[in-house]
Amino acid sequence: MGKKVQEGLKSFKILLIAYYFPPLGGPASIRLGKLCKYLRKSGIEVDVISVKNILYHSYDYELAAECKPNHIEYASSYDLTTILYIIKKIWSLKFKYFSGKKDKKWSDRNREIYFCLPEWLRLIIKKIYPVDDKILWLYSAQKVGLKLLRSNNYDVIVASMGPYTSGLVGYKLSKKTGTPLLIDYRDHMTMNPYEIYLTPLHRHIAEKYEKKIIKQSTYLTCIGETMHQELTAKYREDFPTKSTIIYNGFDESDFVVSTKKNNIPSKKVDAKIASDCVLTYTGNFYQQRTPYYFCQALLLLKKENRLPQDLKIRFVGNYHRDAEIVLRDKNLKDLVEVIPYQTHRKCLGTIMESTGLLLFIPSKDGAGVLTSKIFEYLRSGKPILAMVPQAGEAARIINNYPSVICSPQSVENIAESIVNFHSEFWRKQTENHRKLNKDYPLSNSICKFSREKQTQKFMDLLQ
Repeated sequence: MGKKVQEGLKSFKILLIAYYFPPLGGPASIRLGKLCKYLRKSGIEVDVISVKNILYHSYDYELAAECKPNHIEYASSYDLTTILYIIKKIWSLKFKYFSGKKDKKWSDRNREIYFCLPEWLRLIIKKIYPVDDKILWLYSAQKVGLKLLRSNNYDVIVASMGPYTSGLVGYKLSKKTGTPLLIDYRDHMTMNPYEIYLTPLHRHIAEKYEKKIIKQSTYLTCIGETMHQELTAKYREDFPTKSTIIYNGFDESDFVVSTKKNNIPSKKVDAKIASDCVLTYTGNFYQQRTPYYFCQALLLLKKENRLPQDLKIRFVGNYHRDAEIVLRDKNLKDLVEVIPYQTHRKCLGTIMESTGLLLFIPSKDGAGVLTSKIFEYLRSGKPILAMVPQAGEAARIINNYPSVICSPQSVENIAESIVNFHSEFWRKQTENHRKLNKDYPLSNSICKFSREKQTQKFMDLLQ
């Protein structure tokens, strides 16, 4: 971090509204945790308000230890995940009372409970609420925030959306106390292509509050150029003059060749998979993002006897029942492996063990979608098989690096791309003594996406 900026912000103090924050796992927690880490490294104080007692699909305590804020307060919510947490707690106590011992199996079933409902039913439950399904966190988070603001001299409130309720908490606190507000758009709110409103009234309420949030904000950040352009076009009066892009990125310290303790292998391909072409996908599937077309392409190649014999596919993450059914097709059981959720660092280790990486972004309204894994994929130096909109922002970025890009919903196109990818990035590498084994030199075009450099941009706004 620049010394000049550090000196200018030496006594700066931030109140961060973050529903998702370590030890909760997932991309939202990683973005905010890493932001907190590098802000604190520069001497900026960061206090956090996060959610209390929810049943969540994944926890990463290693990330939490790395990204500690100065102080963190937890506010209760009453959404579906809180109800599931209470049910689990009651069941665990009941089991202990009658059996006299702790139900270890039940304590490990967070993911089973979280993902037990089909996606369509989860969506219906989530869409009942106005703004979003975390709205019942608003009162409690606002109460905790007012208490902190009265006892601390914060320079700015930073609220990260989604959930959009976080932005609403920031808006209410800023309005009541006059503290400047900075909104971090990780996802579109009313312009989210995957957002479905139950009624016109639900949309009206959300649009009303989005306008208020933007108007109250001193500054706004968002995760990509397309999102920035779309928000600028919609909110011409309030958005363009006080906004900038802060990409998701990679943390170089996560990619340092490390010990077994951190589960990060060397940058050389693991011997046990050196004889196979291993393609890995990390992360979740939801709504229109699906592995269906990719799996159909594998079945097509198998039927036509064109499937590369040394091809292995790995999916790492927690999956809803709909995706599990697709991935566990009996005709693909010898080809596709489903690996449960891994902590962030362990997941990066799995990436580094791979030949290539898979990326899925649906074509419908996906032009501006930039999943956070893209930048870690690029940092890994592994070639990418990207099933993404070919005119979208993700394709424009990936095009500058080793990759094969194909249509997300064309089974035939995906099938041909799998064969081409295997030929281009595995067969040729085999002939050239596994060039993929060599350490990957970082170019300036990739370095600009580091978490440290993106935090520096954020600090420039504070300055």
